[in-house]
Amino acid sequence: MTIKAFRMTICAFALSTVGVSVTAQAAINAAYTMDSVGALGEDRPFTLGFDFSLSGTKTLNALGYTTVGFTANQSVGLWDSLGNLLISTTVTPGDLQQGFFRWANVSPLVLGPGTYTLGGTYSGGTFASYANNVVYQSGYTWLSDRQTFGGGLNQPTGTFGGYGTQGIPQVNLSFDGAVVPEPATWALLILGFGLTGAAMRSTRRSVRVGFA
Repeated sequence: MTIKAFRMTICAFALSTVGVSVTAQAAINAAYTMDSVGALGEDRPFTLGFDFSLSGTKTLNALGYTTVGFTANQSVGLWDSLGNLLISTTVTPGDLQQGFFRWANVSPLVLGPGTYTLGGTYSGGTFASYANNVVYQSGYTWLSDRQTFGGGLNQPTGTFGGYGTQGIPQVNLSFDGAVVPEPATWALLILGFGLTGAAMRSTRRSVRVGFA
């Protein structure tokens, strides 16, 4: 193998490795979807969310925050029935948008049958309400809206009602999605494989067979 071919092989391997390590976006399989959603306003900060139950085991892979009035980073958290915070993350206005939500990946978390609380920070302004034509994922059941006054991420425990189906659809969660490489990842992988092929062709051309 020539020095040039060797360098190309190393470069190709490095690019392929980098391609695999680039963050992939989990495929979103939302707990609920809706055709349209309304909006209301409030000046005070809250944690807004809801209680829900699962009838079977599901694997959480992303948390979502509504696009309604969404202009700044917001925290989203998930609590069990005992009030233990199981997982939390920050959703940004630049995260993947699907439906009426922005989505942030989380480390896969297996949730068993039971009751949970999902909540997200809200700093005032517009919030989502009165969702229309809500469709729920199998095994997921919305129970009641939950609100807690104050800044920061807190388990929402109060309930006021009167916001329609799904209560205040400020937050959402995704289950059982596969991991899909982002476009940048595919580009790096293709470039890496292309360089690997070029290096192999260069190596074959550099071989010389001599006979006595």
